[in-house]
Amino acid sequence: MIYLDNNATTRLDPEVRQAMLPFLDDQFANPSSPYTFARAAALVIARARENVAKLLGALPEEIHFTSGGTEANNTALNHLLATDGGMLALSTVEHASVRNFALHREKGGARLQWVGVDRRGQIASPADSPAPLALMWANNETGVIFPVAEFARSRRIHADSVQAAGKVPLGLAASGVETAAMSAHKIHGPKGTGALYVRKGTKFEPYLIGGDQEGGVRAGTENVAGIAGFGKAAELALVNLEKMESVVLPLRDELEARLLDAISDIAIAGSESPRIPNTSMFLIPGCETEALIALLDMEEICVSSGSACASGAHEPSHVLRAMGLPVEANVATLRVSLSRFTTRRDIEALAAVLPRAVRSLRG
Repeated sequence: MIYLDNNATTRLDPEVRQAMLPFLDDQFANPSSPYTFARAAALVIARARENVAKLLGALPEEIHFTSGGTEANNTALNHLLATDGGMLALSTVEHASVRNFALHREKGGARLQWVGVDRRGQIASPADSPAPLALMWANNETGVIFPVAEFARSRRIHADSVQAAGKVPLGLAASGVETAAMSAHKIHGPKGTGALYVRKGTKFEPYLIGGDQEGGVRAGTENVAGIAGFGKAAELALVNLEKMESVVLPLRDELEARLLDAISDIAIAGSESPRIPNTSMFLIPGCETEALIALLDMEEICVSSGSACASGAHEPSHVLRAMGLPVEANVATLRVSLSRFTTRRDIEALAAVLPRAVRSLRG
């Protein structure tokens, strides 16, 4: 199998699995319990918090574990709406966990301001407004990187960092953002575990109410095994961060060059903007997306049409639509996303099979 859909999820690193196993077996204590048996669970959470903080360029006390990126985004937006008069600005290309939460809250009276993007996928300057801004660090479909720190100089920012963390340096503390979200399963960690960054000194309005876990930011007994895996995944992502630029980026660029040469009229969405090093969104006229993905699947090559959260929706990508790019039925959209486990063999396989599949459908 050739797996090239790493923006949807990543394989679990074997070292991450090993870090999780004790907390799925005999070290099952609740980390909030007061006895010695619980100490191992509490310590592994503390170490994981330090590792995630190092990866994000933050302080350990600014990291709060959640059930994933969706919960982290929802929690941050709930906080912004609760503490800023029910106003929120957001880009037109945000992930569903931001976009749909905002639309849901709009039904209850929240006031939304939408900030558009150009054909390069780059955000326009937000209108002069006191509303806080929800802006992803990198787009999950095109990989386009947004100037989050630039906007954070003048307004409150929540940064959905799920696709950027572990692929480019973030430096959250220096960026000036108020809150940020990330997810373990995007960096070879387990599903069902994420983190919410809350800048030190922020008077935070929690979303889940209950016990005092996670400094009162997120109630509920921690997923110790998941957090142990997250901590190890963050540690490995930091060690391999340079590899994203030195190894993964050249593989992606080689793939793009080979496909641009082999397939007529193909285009790459967002290619004129800075992008995270692992992501390509191809637009291929004369093909139908589902048919093209099915042909690749028959060759055991896994790619997607865009966000995994929208699969089955049978609607054009809101990201490409916002960019003003073609979203007609006869233009296939193909997102290819690499990881540090991607090999040259994987790239060569797609570069050989995709042109044949396109010729077949066009014929």
